[in-house]
Order: sequence, then C-alpha cells, then structure tokens
Amino acid sequence: MTDGAAEARERRFYDQVAGALASDELSRRAPDSYDRAILEAVGQLSGRRVLEPGCGAGDLSLGLLDRGAVLTGLDVSPGMIDVARTRVERLAPGASARWLAAPLEETGLPSDAFDLVVGKWVLHHADVERAAAEVHRVLRPGGVAVFFENQARNSLLAVSRRRLLRSRALARVGTEDERPLDRGDLDALRRLFLRVDEEYPSLYLLELFSRSILRYRGHRWWQRADAWLWRRVPRLRPYGYHVLLRLTKG
Repeated sequence: MTDGAAEARERRFYDQVAGALASDELSRRAPDSYDRAILEAVGQLSGRRVLEPGCGAGDLSLGLLDRGAVLTGLDVSPGMIDVARTRVERLAPGASARWLAAPLEETGLPSDAFDLVVGKWVLHHADVERAAAEVHRVLRPGGVAVFFENQARNSLLAVSRRRLLRSRALARVGTEDERPLDRGDLDALRRLFLRVDEEYPSLYLLELFSRSILRYRGHRWWQRADAWLWRRVPRLRPYGYHVLLRLTKG
C-alpha cells in the first residue's frame, strides 16, 4: 500500500468482506497450516504484549489469546475490527484484547510498547519500508516481529503471476494493490532490523497454479504434491511462494 488511494481501496475491499460474512463463519475454526506455523514460531505468550496487524476476522487472534497474549488487534478495515472483536468476545470471554482500526504504516501507538508483533499476510499489502519502520518503532528493544508472507524470490512464479493477473483465466484472490515481497523489500527489512531470519514452512508452487488456473480442481492432489516436494527436495523451499520472517529489533 503506497498511497491514500490504495489504503482506501484496501479498507473498502475488506469492509465489504466483513459485511458479507455469514453467522456460521464467526464460529471458532481450527488453525490452518499457516496459523500453526506462526503459533509454533511464537511459542507461549503468557503476559506478553502482542500487536497483531492485519488481524482480519480474528482467527489468528484467538490462537494468540489462547497462548496468553495481551493482544492489540489492528486492521485498516473497521468492519474487520468489528468482526474480530465480536468473535473474541463470544469465543474467548475475558481475554485481554483491545482493537484499533488503522493502517500498519501509521498506527498511532506508543513507541517501545510491544514485546512481539505478529502478522499473517499483511506486509505484502503495505508500503513495506514505512510499515517496517512503524513495527520497529512500536517494538521494545530486543522485541521480535513474526510475519507469514507471500514472496517473489522465484522469478518464474513472479513473472507468471504478473501475466496471469492480466488474464481472465485467473481466479483472483485478494486485492489489486497487494504484491509478493521482493528482494528490495527484504533488503529494506535487513537495513532496519538487527536480524532477519527466513523460514519456509510450505512450498505452495503447484498449489498456487491449481488455485489460480484450475480454480481449485484437484486441489488436494496439488497440495499433496507440494508437500512431497517440500519434504524430498529441501533446496526448493526458498523458491516457494511463502516465507516466515522473524525480525529482531536491536
């Protein structure tokens, strides 16, 4: 997200998503594989002050609260904030959570206020340099940020995605302003944080094309094929579509 117009588009898109959620979608869902990777990375959180940008409908929020987080949920969409607040009040009564509708690039939160920042698919919707600077500011010295993101390290995937976005054959998921993190984005993170660690908990090569081109036909088969490649050919892992980032503030 690079300007006010993009921010407004993101807010409008996710407000519409929030408004369309059915009541049965507000029940507690089991963590998906991406949530599990994040929760495994952060460990137990008893009493730790956690900021969750891009909290969306609150699925990951519930997992963080289950682990004892003192949570601040942040989202650019007021509609999504309302959904997350409602779900947490219903499904985790008494949990320590507060909510804020604001962009990650300019949260308005105090400096050095959080032990941990945790986000799922949020940086690649943002102006990465500005968002990273804000994350760095609100983290306490020695604090850590963990983000599960889309990346564009695989040039074949990056070029294919750009071309497919212009094709009517593509089943679009997400917004027009999002883009996978590229080397420039990762370099910006390295300039700011004391340490940037990358992990690759899933491959998401074949599955991406199954989703985008085949419109989920045979999706489970492609998921299994990706999982087999992830296990058997570890050198492919950095070239998949997902990366788990751990950013440590000096």
